[in-house]
Amino acid sequence: SAVGGGFLAVPAIARDVGLRPAALGLTGAWAFFALAALGYVEAAGGAMAAGPLEGEDAAASIRAVSRRIFGPVVSRAATATFAVQLLAILAANLSLLRAPWTAAAAL
Repeated sequence: SAVGGGFLAVPAIARDVGLRPAALGLTGAWAFFALAALGYVEAAGGAMAAGPLEGEDAAASIRAVSRRIFGPVVSRAATATFAVQLLAILAANLSLLRAPWTAAAAL
């Protein structure tokens, strides 16, 4: 997640490389993610227009779009990768929280 906990490290990283390279890198990353999002919206729009495949509930899910474009094998891999990514982001963000039992012990 580009706006999650990793975003908080930008000032520390930018200090070492300088403002121009950091701004160029962030702008490049933003452009990549914006184009990737537009590509996915285009693919999802095409999948929704074509309707769901047999055995699918929704036409624009990650599984449906990747299955329609890449086939069933890559679709399973893409779905698993997406689920692992979401779990990794959740674990990273939860690791930043202070557990209630440690806060109570500090009192």
